[in-house]
Amino acid sequence: RILGILILLYWLNWQLALLMSLLLPVILAATLWFSKQARNAFREIRTNLAKINAYLQEAISGISLIQLFQREKDTESNFVNLNRSYFQSTLHQIKIFGIFMPLLDILATMATGIIIWYGGILILKGEMTIGVLVAFISYMRLFFQPLRELSQKYSIVQSAMASAERIFQLLDRRSGIPVLPAPLAPQSVKGTLEFSNVTFGYDPGKPVIHNLSMKVEPGETIAIVGATGSGKSTLVNLLERMYDPDQGRILLDGHDLRELDLQWLRKSVGLVMQEIYLIPGTIEKNILLDSAMKEEEFATILKLAQLDELINRLPQGIHTKIGEGNLDLSAGQRQLLAMARVMVRDPEILVLDEATANVDSETEILVERAIDATLAKRTSIVIAHRLSTIRRADRIIVMDSGRIMEEGSHDKLMADKGFYHRLQNLQYIDWNAGEKA
Repeated sequence: RILGILILLYWLNWQLALLMSLLLPVILAATLWFSKQARNAFREIRTNLAKINAYLQEAISGISLIQLFQREKDTESNFVNLNRSYFQSTLHQIKIFGIFMPLLDILATMATGIIIWYGGILILKGEMTIGVLVAFISYMRLFFQPLRELSQKYSIVQSAMASAERIFQLLDRRSGIPVLPAPLAPQSVKGTLEFSNVTFGYDPGKPVIHNLSMKVEPGETIAIVGATGSGKSTLVNLLERMYDPDQGRILLDGHDLRELDLQWLRKSVGLVMQEIYLIPGTIEKNILLDSAMKEEEFATILKLAQLDELINRLPQGIHTKIGEGNLDLSAGQRQLLAMARVMVRDPEILVLDEATANVDSETEILVERAIDATLAKRTSIVIAHRLSTIRRADRIIVMDSGRIMEEGSHDKLMADKGFYHRLQNLQYIDWNAGEKA
């Protein structure tokens, strides 16, 4: 439309059209300046809004802690500061639009004034009629009208583009885990795991695992124990290939994990963590996770996972909705549900990462039974601190500061009176102190 009107203006009077065109570079420069400033302003608005939303989520989640330690005023003060930043960035965006819109009007008015002045001269000379001048001015207004409408819609466009930038930054981020063009996906898994001279650190030059080597035979259950920060959970992250070792290799049935298909690997290695994530929906949906299973097989898994008694007590059984606003499961019940999830997937290798840490003594018996059923005939790595869980292992590996300090059976390690013996004595003292309290 703008191009068509411009051609028509040149057809009416090329001299007036050329004179009007002299203002186009000024309009273009103003538009480019506005575009850059508006994009930055909307980007700042979205960033500040994201900070407010994140802070509100954290504050609401930790409201009990805030009230317990009388942190209401500090929390409110932090929120006010974040809100002030959001207000200032929004005000800055309004100022930019407040400059650009009048600037367009001024340029359009200047163009009209210049055209009337020069057109009057041409009329007096007899080189143009009044009708042509009136038509020219009318079409010139039509020429500037789309520019004004575009500037009004520009706020919506820039806001959307600022939001899209944040989304595409996330979508365009490359995974830190390199994937081969044709990774391996073996037909079967024996379950032999080997860590060979593995060194790894989350930050460059600060390893948390130091030249670690160990081997787990098919069907063997090993327990990994150690103080907080000894590197136990890091081994799990490496095994699930959330990270790759800086040095050394991790082998599954002789294959380097980096050679294996990532989805195949994570399907073959089941993981039960300390914190269990529940999706909104029914118990059945949380366990199956879109897997298909016969009713009889599902009932068997519920029994093995010690969930059958709980479900039988519920009026809607496996169709009971759980999560916020619905049935709230205890920590122990969540662990039983996680065990059932793993049994549905039936992985050849199983990792339990502090699966019994938050379980009460009454539910611990059920969880231990579920663990026994889950570990059966699988290569298993159990990270735990409870003696009842550790003693089930065929072999215990003791870690400290990313290194293996000792390994052997519970009785052997206790007899050696080394690092493991000290850990168990500390746990026994802490447990007794808790009982007396």
